[in-house]
Amino acid sequence: MKKTIWKWLTAAGYFVLLTGCHSNMRAFAAEAAAGSRLEAAPAGAEEPGENGELVVDSRAGCRRLLMETVSAATGPGRHEIFVTGKDYEPETLVIAQIFPETVNISNTKTAEYEKDGHRYVTCRIGFERRNGPGSGEPEQEDGSSFWSVGDVQTLGIGGRKYRFRCVDENYGDANSNHERNALFLCETVIRSDIGSSGEQRIVLPFGETNNYKRSQVRDWLSRNLDPDNRELAAVRTGVNYAFEGKTADGAFGDFLDSDLKGRRLPIQVSDDRLFLLSLEEALRYRETLWTLSGGTGPYRRGYWLRTPVYLERDGRFVDGDLVYAVDAERGCIRPASVTDGEIGIRPAFCLPQAW
Repeated sequence: MKKTIWKWLTAAGYFVLLTGCHSNMRAFAAEAAAGSRLEAAPAGAEEPGENGELVVDSRAGCRRLLMETVSAATGPGRHEIFVTGKDYEPETLVIAQIFPETVNISNTKTAEYEKDGHRYVTCRIGFERRNGPGSGEPEQEDGSSFWSVGDVQTLGIGGRKYRFRCVDENYGDANSNHERNALFLCETVIRSDIGSSGEQRIVLPFGETNNYKRSQVRDWLSRNLDPDNRELAAVRTGVNYAFEGKTADGAFGDFLDSDLKGRRLPIQVSDDRLFLLSLEEALRYRETLWTLSGGTGPYRRGYWLRTPVYLERDGRFVDGDLVYAVDAERGCIRPASVTDGEIGIRPAFCLPQAW
């Protein structure tokens, strides 16, 4: 297997070192005998980094490199490749798009540095081939998942990269729309002062009311999602329930569902590719609510949910100024004012389980 990968990538313009039984791969730029690069080298590829890893400076170059690398990897074992992005952080969405038999995809940032006015980010990208071409196993046609719980992806939001982890490989949205999607939840809370500059502090509130469809956080997520992320599935995010009550302080994930009482609302129609969890979803994924990378602090002491607190006037639900939030410091789910500047954003997205 190692010999096959080496020959394949060398022909494509890379030199590959394979070490260990897991086929750990470091890709280096290879030169032709005459000293010029082979034509098959990926678009955007530059000279090797300081540690020998291949440097890419664009999303297209990274996608080309990963497509060629995964194509060359055979067998069901785990494979890893180190890639450095120049003014760009390598992404891995293309692996599952093009190779549905690939599972346990990971993308771990191992180094970040600046040189000659450029920012370099090195990532260790890993994957496993399951029931795919050359694996020695028959391909399955039983609807097996491409994405699995624990898989990690990076996503560009507002010019920054964030890590998302799969928490559900069979996600159904608010309208019971089961379309074989995998739900990914951000591992960090985005600070509410994300739009601030060195001279001015700008805090993003939930909105003027608790109506998520018209909220400022929904608008911010829509405007700041990297336009290249067309792979994300459109999810129905209309709010179907409002709630009353709160969970006990310090309960964290060990709260009682009876602490919260839901009331059905008229159907609300809205679709998003990047969105906040609802309170119903927070109950479903309670084990992950307080697992945060980077901890908490000013402007991210918790994060918004998209579910309003129930308010009735003349026998009908009306928008109010309280919406639910996960309080990461107090360890509870509670109502919060829509103007609370200490609450941040923890977005989620879905990827299709089939293309």
